Amino acid sequence: TVRKVFIVRTSSLVHHGYMLIQRLLPQRTKRKLKLFGPKAAEWVSELCSELPDPHGLPDFLLSDSEEAIRSAKPKGGIVPEGIAGANEGREEDDTPTKPA
Repeated sequence: TVRKVFIVRTSSLVHHGYMLIQRLLPQRTKRKLKLFGPKAAEWVSELCSELPDPHGLPDFLLSDSEEAIRSAKPKGGIVPEGIAGANEGREEDDTPTKPA
């Protein structure tokens, strides 16, 4: 399982769609999903607070500058390997166990 999912730079259409379906989602899932609009200032501090080393984040996630957005490769960006920490973003009690 996943500890938290940030969906950033969403349009108002995506936001309104999420508002319609969120009533169908379990509470636990709703706590894990975070949707944010197009402006980095809306979510960058919360995103950085969730990561063990926010210095590894690419510029396009930290800034709204045209240069930062253009630098995203592949377009849409990638999550840097290891940025989620040793437990790969899972909650401690969600670590998969090996079958007996």
